[in-house]
Parts: sequence; C-alpha cells; structure tokens
Amino acid sequence: MHDSCIVSYKIDFKNHCIEMIIYDEQEERTYKCEWFDVLTHSFDCILKFNQILDICVCGIENFFSDNEEEILRLRDYCWPINYQNVGSLKEYLINNGYKYIKLYSSLGLNGWVLSKAFNVTRQT
Repeated sequence: MHDSCIVSYKIDFKNHCIEMIIYDEQEERTYKCEWFDVLTHSFDCILKFNQILDICVCGIENFFSDNEEEILRLRDYCWPINYQNVGSLKEYLINNGYKYIKLYSSLGLNGWVLSKAFNVTRQT
C-alpha cells in the first residue's frame, strides 16, 4: 500500500469499527482496510489528499511509549478506559487481545488504532 491514496474513512462508534478505502494508482486497485472491536484511535494531519507510507501492527508496548503523555493526562477522563494505573491498563489491553496498528503517511493522515482485529481486502 506504499504511496496509495486514502479515498475515505468511516468511524462507526456504535459498532466499534473503522473502515478505510485506499486506492493504489500504480496497480489501479482499491483496498478496504477494516478495524474491528476498536477501543480508541487517533488520526492527525488530515488533508484533502492523504498518501500512505505504510500500515504496521506494533506491539502494545509501543502504544505506551508513543502515548505516554496522553495516557497520564487523560486517565481521569477514562481514556482509553477507566483504569487504576498504567499496569492495569496494559494488562487489560493484553488480556483482551488489542493490537496497536499505526498508519504512517508520505503526506497527510497519520495516526493509530487500538483494535482487536485488522483486515485488508482487495476490492477491484
């Protein structure tokens, strides 16, 4: 998906899922990326034209090192869940099978998703 363009994305809070449509101009193919059982996500730098560099499944440890400030600052606001300490949050994420999926961009949208499942399917 390197240098593919994000055509659209949809966040369904009720059903805890995210769907992203990506077009690969070189291959002239469209892909659908889906995240299921989404706990939380963060997307930044959203432009009219968003170009993906890569999508990687990273270890949960990376979630904590990448988001240390937010985890501590937003704990009293029950983000991403209500938890007692960082150790109990880490235990919850691991025991419930959450994955930390990062989106890297060449241009525009980048960020991450905490979800239990991630799937990419070719549409055309």
